[in-house]
Amino acid sequence: MLTESAVTTRSMRDRTLALIGVLTAIVVASVGLTACSEQVPETNPPWADTEYLRVHVPDLTANARQQDSYVIEYRDTESGERRVVMIDAGNEDDMREHGLVYLKVHGISQIDELYVTHPHKDHYGGVRALLESDVEIKRLFMNIPLESQCGREVPWGCDYPHVLETIELAQSNGVEHAEIYVDNLSAPQELWSEDSLSLTLLFAPRGQHPDLGTTDINDMSLIMRLAANGLSYMLVGDLNHAGGTYLAKRLGDALKADVLQAPHHGAEGAAPNEFLQAVDPEHAIVSSFSQLWCSKRSERIRQFLERNGTTTRVVGMQGDLMIRHFKDDDPVWVEDRGRYTGCDTN
Repeated sequence: MLTESAVTTRSMRDRTLALIGVLTAIVVASVGLTACSEQVPETNPPWADTEYLRVHVPDLTANARQQDSYVIEYRDTESGERRVVMIDAGNEDDMREHGLVYLKVHGISQIDELYVTHPHKDHYGGVRALLESDVEIKRLFMNIPLESQCGREVPWGCDYPHVLETIELAQSNGVEHAEIYVDNLSAPQELWSEDSLSLTLLFAPRGQHPDLGTTDINDMSLIMRLAANGLSYMLVGDLNHAGGTYLAKRLGDALKADVLQAPHHGAEGAAPNEFLQAVDPEHAIVSSFSQLWCSKRSERIRQFLERNGTTTRVVGMQGDLMIRHFKDDDPVWVEDRGRYTGCDTN
């Protein structure tokens, strides 16, 4: 059984002030989406001697906009130095206002590799904010859509000139840029590995795929598996119905993972239940906010995760999330349960 922890301290005030809200210190064990006392996670706990990996999911949804950003921080086996991989960078404004603060608090000033799952601004817009900050980006992996593929989403979705402008800005700042594709499901690409830790790209289709035909921008999403000692993650960007159906049929149980990034923020059009069932996650992380997650648009995925007994965390309702991994112990979830109220409460 995985343990989950949120740590905070603050003395209790008079009971008559309880309606204002009391911050308490709580260790949370095996909890789902139930309300509990307000608490604040320890901002940046020091790395333990046996700690080798942290997975961060900063809450960038303060302005009620769906967006994604994952930060994988791990120790290099030989040098002992920490290395940082970011998967998606959220929107520009929200990365600037919260994401950069989060990185600074956690002592992250360099991103060794930044992977953009697909060219929508809620996944790559924050690249500009990072480039205009003190954070150094070494390598940017961002696939360029077909101009015709992008044009079908004007004006609401893809912005082809802006995609090219972002890549050019990165290159002008000395960032190495490359595209990365995996069309053949039988030939996944291992991006890096460290002992029992690895990041593998399972699927990354081009704009035109022999089996899927012309994909939409969401189904261009990089499908990645992060394997760690004791926990595996399935990171899927905004995987939609067509791509999710294809992967479920072709890979089936090979998609199994402990933690699922809810596809497309849990909203309509996301990967079908067949894909969710193939992953069969014990935990799910949703980059969403209450107005979306509690709405009809997210009902299907919300109900599936409830029926499946999946412990689900919604960062827009609970705040920043961090999972700490240790060589000799279970992972620890550091989270802010105090912000969460649930969809069925006022």
